[in-house]
Amino acid sequence: MATLIPTRTSIKGRITKFKNYIAELNDQENISSKDVDELSLKLDRFRNMFTQFDQVQTQIEIATTSEMQTEIDIREEMENDFISLIATAQKIIDKMAERSDFASVKSEVRSNCGHDNTCNGLNFRLPVIKIASFDGSYFKWLEFRDTFDSLIHSSDNIRPIHKFHYLNSYLDGEAAQVISNLEVSDGNYAEAWRLLCERYDNKKQLISNHLNSLFNLQPIGRESAKSLRYLVDHVSKNLRALNTLGQPTDKWDTLLIHMVASKLDSNTSLKWEEFKSNSFSNDDMPSLADFNRFLKGRADVLESVQRNKFDKPITNNNNKREPIASPHNKREKSSTKCFAVSATPATSASASSPACVFCSGEHRIYDCSSFLSLPVEDRISGASRLRLCLNCLRKGHTSHRCRVAPCHT
Repeated sequence: MATLIPTRTSIKGRITKFKNYIAELNDQENISSKDVDELSLKLDRFRNMFTQFDQVQTQIEIATTSEMQTEIDIREEMENDFISLIATAQKIIDKMAERSDFASVKSEVRSNCGHDNTCNGLNFRLPVIKIASFDGSYFKWLEFRDTFDSLIHSSDNIRPIHKFHYLNSYLDGEAAQVISNLEVSDGNYAEAWRLLCERYDNKKQLISNHLNSLFNLQPIGRESAKSLRYLVDHVSKNLRALNTLGQPTDKWDTLLIHMVASKLDSNTSLKWEEFKSNSFSNDDMPSLADFNRFLKGRADVLESVQRNKFDKPITNNNNKREPIASPHNKREKSSTKCFAVSATPATSASASSPACVFCSGEHRIYDCSSFLSLPVEDRISGASRLRLCLNCLRKGHTSHRCRVAPCHT
């Protein structure tokens, strides 16, 4: 409730702000195409806020059953405001779309719509451009900046107000706060992009963060193909960023090999020493490309061995071939054996079919479609309510004490 009530209060304030905006728009004698574009974008966000309100209000009503009638009255009042304002805004857009002097505007809208998007006068959807969101993490900035600049910022076919809308939709957390005080408009887009670049285009800070990411690699506890591939990808990604920032990464091979090799598990480390002895003389030093090739080859071997375990046919006492085992029925077989020797069948059953703490289904919460379909804010709220670690989604500890790598933010 300490989170839900302030959220609803914030929504009330935004309703009032939108109501004042609509009133000012109605008082204008001449509404420009820019005003209609802004209204279309704001109306889209207002509809999304309506959905957010419904979710928040439902949680409040569930938590305060003793005051149900009061909460229902609040819901009805706010829903009436939402419906009235949405209808008024849509009426303004429809009215302007019917005016003959908006023919050129409608033509421009059609030309800007994607092939698969619906265009109906001014009620249109912007083309979907998928970019990974940016939450203010320095090691993600270069990738986000270059992608956004290439696809949206440098495009002459997208108007500034639409670029601003895209930018807002791709920012989360601290990064979203940087431009949160700017109204979405044509004139403010350039300032929003400048503020974002000014905040995160810090070369010294970027270099420091990528170096920390390399030096803070977690040791591999057990040999696996997944962990080896992650190691290669993680090092390569940070080196590409450092190279873009002007660092002489092509001279660091010996240092990087020594550092990363110290994080390998004992078995892979032994295989690496054998590979060096067989492939290089005492005077030759392997390059980082050689090291990466070894790790990728080792990962391929581990994947093949694992696959063969599941694909190998089993012969019973009558020399009849059993069906090929799969990871799924292998778990079932394992749990059956455990049931046969265990004194507590209930424990065995629960181990083979873990119950989701969110919906009580037979899966983990991080595989729960109901949980994953929620907005990020609701997932955080739900995990906090269930007292789960926000890093690994398990009980018994907080994210500050979580031992699961790599990110504790």
